[in-house]
Amino acid sequence: MTALPQIDLEDTLDLVEKACRHLQQTGDSGKTINDKVSSLRALCGWCVKRELLEKHPLAALDNYSNAPKIQRRVPTLEELERLLQVAPLDRRLLYETALTSGLRRNELAQLTPDHVDIDGEGLRLEARWTKNRKPGFQPVPRPLLERLLSFAGSGTIDDLYRAGHQRSGAASQPPTGRLLYVPAHTAEVLYRDLRKAQVDRVTSTGKFDFHSLRTAYINFVLRDSTLSPTDMQDLARHGSLDMTMTVYGRARADRMTEAARRISEEFCVPSALPPPTPQNEKSATPVDTGSCASIELAPALGLEPLSQGSIHSAESTQNS
Repeated sequence: MTALPQIDLEDTLDLVEKACRHLQQTGDSGKTINDKVSSLRALCGWCVKRELLEKHPLAALDNYSNAPKIQRRVPTLEELERLLQVAPLDRRLLYETALTSGLRRNELAQLTPDHVDIDGEGLRLEARWTKNRKPGFQPVPRPLLERLLSFAGSGTIDDLYRAGHQRSGAASQPPTGRLLYVPAHTAEVLYRDLRKAQVDRVTSTGKFDFHSLRTAYINFVLRDSTLSPTDMQDLARHGSLDMTMTVYGRARADRMTEAARRISEEFCVPSALPPPTPQNEKSATPVDTGSCASIELAPALGLEPLSQGSIHSAESTQNS
């Protein structure tokens, strides 16, 4: 066994910064880089606490921005319906489970029929494969759980995994006894289904990838006024409510438009012009101007020259 080279922790700052720049250039996100560095930071902190090091060698190392490179968008209900309509049964069940549970791709791939709790209407999660390394229970509608068990009992999922391994030429054995078939290249399969459903993969609000299904689930949770903030955080399985609200939460244009309409109705009043009289009822303007004070609108904006009398009148008003 080849011995690993020994590195003096006191001189690791330049080496770690160079490694971080390389990770950034090869496509790792700021959050991924920070997560990789955190273990080394913890080790150095432990060495300082034990007086094995005089000072923390990575104290001057800056964190990388956690802002995502491309914003994930929340698909509309119409887009989700079209996606589910075109997807074959195995992928439809996968998409539905992701949408109604918020489970991540790797977590979905670990599920077996033994994780289903029909009476409790949910899925039992194991600490060894959840991202937060904690066991949990995720509510899922009973009808979907019954359909999942029925499809898993047909043996189709094992057949799909065997066929996928044969196509890839993998030397390892395919998984057996899974609750869902999760393709190895999940993103490519989803993009193919999106094209078939005529759903845009990227729009002005962001991209639609497989993790967008989790983003959609969390936003459905955030819109439920019957849930408390603690409920929302637990359903999202986040370590902090800030992660649920600020990283995953998305503003909705329709709700903001409706809010602006309500504000307008509450605070904005009609124009305070006097009611029309027989003398001023007629207007030379051939269209309805509503509540606009059209008789003074153009001169006030400088669209037409003021008359000489108006100029003298304005000057006398300013002098007074």
